[in-house]
Amino acid sequence: MESQSTQRHEPVGEGRSSLEGGAVRLREVSLKRVYEEPDPSDGFRVLVDKLWPRGVSKAKAAVDEWAKDLTPSTDLRKWFHEDTAGRWDEFRSAYRRELEEGDAVSAFLSHAPEHVTLVYAGKDAVHNHAKVLRDVLLDVAKWQRGEDPSSDGARASS
Repeated sequence: MESQSTQRHEPVGEGRSSLEGGAVRLREVSLKRVYEEPDPSDGFRVLVDKLWPRGVSKAKAAVDEWAKDLTPSTDLRKWFHEDTAGRWDEFRSAYRRELEEGDAVSAFLSHAPEHVTLVYAGKDAVHNHAKVLRDVLLDVAKWQRGEDPSSDGARASS
């Protein structure tokens, strides 16, 4: 099931890194389970799961975009779910690599507003792909603005 608000993005032009981009507005990324009530303070809500969450209607999810292209590959997701705590460090590295090798992050940042809430279905708030994605989005957004990704300029909240 694909949401009407799902956006497909054009690949970054040849000769450019997939992490290069133009004006980036994103400065704050929050995390929230899709089963929690939406709130106006969530801002732009993005579902970041490959599969639609069970038992949640489109109206209840209240997402502005379903960004399947920002999710871990099926193989990586299945491997990670076999032992989330034990494979967390390795998963984080592998997922970051997937995001850095693709065009999805830059494509998303090209239209993302200043505040985004990444919405996910997983029960484990500690070992969760949305945390990795949040960190990558904030790091790349800073880099594209010419800021040091290790600085504390952008805010991450859960």
